[in-house]
Amino acid sequence: MVDTFNYSLSRNVIFINSAELALFGYALTYWYLSCKHFECPGDEIAVVEKMFGFLLIITCSYVAFAHGANNVANAVGPVMAIVEAAEGSNASWVYYFLLSIGGIGLVFGITTWGHRVMETIGRKITEITPTSGFAATFSTATVTLACTKLGYPTSVSQVMVGAIVGVGFAGGIRALDFKLIRKIVISWIITVPISAGLAALLFMIFREMV
Repeated sequence: MVDTFNYSLSRNVIFINSAELALFGYALTYWYLSCKHFECPGDEIAVVEKMFGFLLIITCSYVAFAHGANNVANAVGPVMAIVEAAEGSNASWVYYFLLSIGGIGLVFGITTWGHRVMETIGRKITEITPTSGFAATFSTATVTLACTKLGYPTSVSQVMVGAIVGVGFAGGIRALDFKLIRKIVISWIITVPISAGLAALLFMIFREMV
């Protein structure tokens, strides 16, 4: 009974934090697009691109929702497990607190250092148009939410890079920066053993201190 309550509570709070991030992404994207003055000639391609530029607001919000639903849960999941083991059913308020802190930290990270990753994904891998951006963000959010529904932690950044590479292939293989893609893949590979080794080292140090 307690486990069911905690699961339902965690799911509802994750939904609330995800919705907050989605609204933040919507506002930020709408502000950006509103500040841009699109010159739309009379040809049909320009009209379609402009239309998808505003549809991109919706899919960016969709990605923000998926990001909050999966990545915030990834960040605070270990802490929640510890609190639940220590406090049991008396720690219901902690779920709200931890997920709120996780959501705030995620937004703070986006607004401070997030521009580095945005620059890489948005400009350096391949040229992104409103239509290709719509396809990439929609597929990213859908895949991420599917993994979230199944309970699988995943990385929105990795899914997004895969989607960007996909639209790059569709637009022409020469449009992709394979040197940058190789560096990104290498960074994915090396961060797993590095983080595992660092975590093991810190755990052994802390265990000796205790």
